[in-house]
Amino acid sequence: MNADLLPNGVSFIAQHCGQLRGPFFFSDKPNSRIKASWFLVWELPAWQILCYQFDASSISFAHRNSIFIIIYIRIKFLFLRSLNKGDFVNDASASHQTDLTHLTKAELINALQAQQTAAVEFSHLLEQQARLLELSYDAIFVWEWGGVIKYWNPAAAELYGWTREEALGKFSNELLKTIHPEGWDQVEEVLLRDGHWYGELIHQTRDGRQLTVDSRHVLVCEEGGRKLVLETNRDLTSRKQTEQALRESEARLSRILNSAMDAIISVNAQQQIVLFNAAAERMFGYTAKEVLGQSLNRFIPTRFQVAHEDHIGQFGQTGETSRAMGALNAICGVRRNGEEFPIEASISQIEIGGQQLFTVILRDITERLRVQERLVEQAALLDQSLEAIVVRDMNGRIQYWSRGAERLYGWQAEEVIGRTTIEILYGEDKSQFMNATNATIEKETWSGELRQVAKDGREVIVEGHWSLVRDAQGNPKSILAINTDITEKKRLEAQFLRAQRLESIGTLASGIAHDLNNVLSPILMGTQMLRMRLTDEQSLRLITLMESNAQRGSEMVKQVLSFAKGVGGRRTILQPKHLIREIVHIAEETFPKPIRLEQHLAEDLWTVSSDATQLHQVLLNLCVNARDAMPNGGTLTISAENRQLDDLFARMLKGANPGDFVVISVTDTGTGIPLEIIDRIFDPFFTTKESGKGTGLGLSAVQGIVSNYGGFITVESKPGAGSKFEIYFPAHHIADPHQTSNHEFLLSEGAGELVLVIDDEAAIREMTRAVLEAGGYRVLIADNGATALSLFADHRQEIHMVITDLMMPIMDGITTIRALRKISSGIPIIATCGLTASANTAELNTLGIETLLEKPYNAETLLAAITRSLNHPKPSPNQA
Repeated sequence: MNADLLPNGVSFIAQHCGQLRGPFFFSDKPNSRIKASWFLVWELPAWQILCYQFDASSISFAHRNSIFIIIYIRIKFLFLRSLNKGDFVNDASASHQTDLTHLTKAELINALQAQQTAAVEFSHLLEQQARLLELSYDAIFVWEWGGVIKYWNPAAAELYGWTREEALGKFSNELLKTIHPEGWDQVEEVLLRDGHWYGELIHQTRDGRQLTVDSRHVLVCEEGGRKLVLETNRDLTSRKQTEQALRESEARLSRILNSAMDAIISVNAQQQIVLFNAAAERMFGYTAKEVLGQSLNRFIPTRFQVAHEDHIGQFGQTGETSRAMGALNAICGVRRNGEEFPIEASISQIEIGGQQLFTVILRDITERLRVQERLVEQAALLDQSLEAIVVRDMNGRIQYWSRGAERLYGWQAEEVIGRTTIEILYGEDKSQFMNATNATIEKETWSGELRQVAKDGREVIVEGHWSLVRDAQGNPKSILAINTDITEKKRLEAQFLRAQRLESIGTLASGIAHDLNNVLSPILMGTQMLRMRLTDEQSLRLITLMESNAQRGSEMVKQVLSFAKGVGGRRTILQPKHLIREIVHIAEETFPKPIRLEQHLAEDLWTVSSDATQLHQVLLNLCVNARDAMPNGGTLTISAENRQLDDLFARMLKGANPGDFVVISVTDTGTGIPLEIIDRIFDPFFTTKESGKGTGLGLSAVQGIVSNYGGFITVESKPGAGSKFEIYFPAHHIADPHQTSNHEFLLSEGAGELVLVIDDEAAIREMTRAVLEAGGYRVLIADNGATALSLFADHRQEIHMVITDLMMPIMDGITTIRALRKISSGIPIIATCGLTASANTAELNTLGIETLLEKPYNAETLLAAITRSLNHPKPSPNQA
């Protein structure tokens, strides 16, 4: 192509053809018929036919002949031809043909001149288009077939980094390190076949960056066979990155949606499903492919469909709904197999491209409802539990408070939820709570006893079992406490321990009593023996003193046994004033000095039929209570008087009967008894004393003893003014109240009968021998049952009677008696015992033993028992 042969406007286009979006061809062969050649220009206006005449003076041309140029312009196409006179234009793409052969020369010249102006305007238009191509944002360059770059616009320089001077003459594929996805051979084949190629290429910039470009190649073939390629490239890197980011975002969103545990379903305004994630597939049993485009109603039970459509319609109009999960109330879904199941749901709305989309998030709560039902059942069971079940957080604030806790502590759940346990259950001493809490946190479990305080202030003893509860991450979350009320159990245990202690004391006292009785028995028998031999007044006075003290010692032993083991003596006629004086003496010796004691006893006080030990216990209990009621001192008064009750007065007193009574009063000036508890003071185990200072059994025992003897008790008390207890004992009248028990001892006479005495105490054996021999009896002595059996076998025909102790080593008395009965079933036997409570009376009766002497006994009692047994022998069971 020779650019000098073209007019200025067309020459400018030829020089800047790289900016044109397509191929173009020029011919420099005048005076010849030229095949149709053309070039492509984008964005040109409507169809035009332009003719331009050049003469020899206006251009530098080798031939002086006129040149007629006819230019066809059509939308997006420009066709240029060089014609000699007489040629005609015939373009297959045009809508008609123009025949020039019929015009005269003058007419042709005029036509050409008329259009010269239009050609000039067209030239200006081409210049503007060329400038636009130069200013294009697309990278445009022209390279010869083979790759040598002939044109390089500014946009190419900016995109790739090489200037026009640096790029011209370089091979395009080498400069840009072009990567053709289809291969260069494929691109060449398409260019040669179709004249153009479109696609994406990868280029490398001057700084080493790789770019993806949208490339357009147009092949331009010249008459001489020269091939040029016009290449237009647009950078797609940013768009590719955006597309890649979009694809990645969509992939992430898809993965998120499909990894969600909840079913996510989106529907359009027509309730057609447009999104159905994997959780929805698992929940309903359909695949997304099966339900996309389908109605959402297939997942909703028929009875709920109308309500659902109304809700969606209202939501679409107002945009208002309860969006929180579960706020849509209980709804149901339908699985593929027709099974209905409970669902928790939330709904949201968005608008995309003017289209409303509704997204529903569904959660299958079947298992949760089962768990809730189990929890409700468990809570109901827990509420039936007698134990107090409390759950508190790690700050000690109560989260759960069972019905058992309400019953035990008196606090209702709504009163304590959110408060701390240390605040409501523990008094000033909080060390137990802190130690238990620390042990629970350290070892995760703790068991032990705690002293707590109920709402009404009473102390509660509980056996606690605490456990540490952890959350899903293994961090301490709360402490579960199960507390069992053992207050009554501890009280009973204390009573049992006291009973055990008393039993132990009783066992010890029994042994001591047995030994003391063995000591006192020879003393009592000896004083009576001495009374027979010593007749002077001084000796008799000393003997009487010894006998009195020995007898007193015996009574003291009985009192010890009564207190320790509840063993009471036989009911006898007593003078209460002697016991009252003894109690006053004990109180003066043992009570605190600020307590002053007074006694007022009637001179002619009647006697009562009672057990001295139990009456002693009654008076002592009342005096001890009076002492405890006067911690700062006061006056304790004991009085006794005779009182007759008529019918009218007896009706006024609870449990009273008319008759004669000995009234013993115990009065103190202490704190008194509150009116609200005065009716409960005789209840077993009721006490107002501190723990460890009272059992609540004293007054109940007093009432039991008094009632057993036909009496009753009255109480008068005023808080702050003291108390007065009056004990009414039925009086027992005797003919001569001054009758004395002292009388001259007359020793019975034996007839030389042989008596076998068996006892492990040497003093008793010797004293018994002396008494029996003084009474006219002969005596054999044995210190145990085995020796006695040997003696009895040797003197079987001579022995008239056997006296044996029941408590002996080697062979006890019962075993000895059985052996004797086998040898001689009719032999009279008297049993003696230092502790009658340990004697098996029923078995003794079975063995034919009528007489049981309780140690200590005196000579008179012993000889009287021998006389009765010898004179009235009882046949043995074998003889009966």
